[in-house]
Amino acid sequence: MVARTTPLARLKHVTGRASTAKLGKLGVSTSGTLALSAFHDDPVVIPSILNKLGTSSPWEMTVAHLDVPAGKYVVVAKALAMNTSPNTYSIDETAGVLCFLAAGVDSDAGSATHWNTLALTVVHVFAKPGRIELNCTSATVQTVMALEHVKITAVRVATLSNGYVAAG
Repeated sequence: MVARTTPLARLKHVTGRASTAKLGKLGVSTSGTLALSAFHDDPVVIPSILNKLGTSSPWEMTVAHLDVPAGKYVVVAKALAMNTSPNTYSIDETAGVLCFLAAGVDSDAGSATHWNTLALTVVHVFAKPGRIELNCTSATVQTVMALEHVKITAVRVATLSNGYVAAG
């Protein structure tokens, strides 16, 4: 795996710790295929990064998280971006959200504008129970953005390969 950084990678929210108490209640085996999913269908208002510039944690908005036991995971997340400004008659098509799906040190980034679906994928090996988080911000001034129908699904697999592919 080739490590690459982007200008926004330094802003990525550090993932929290998994709730081992909740994971223990699942009663899952420590090996074999396992699929876990979390959802939040109601709107989650996403704060604007423009209000957080100069702070140490502009990505503090965790939209959803999923705790998983140790293992190798393929993770997907999706959400519907919505402009929820009550005083805007015409929809601001430039308003959007920017999100990171973070699993340990691995992450994927994506963005979506009004009525578009955000889709992210990441793979990660958790040596011990871990937490997967969807962290988001918006870059709007007057438009209030929200995410609806948020889903995070993690599938534990026996074999995992993640390699860089050159363009072309």
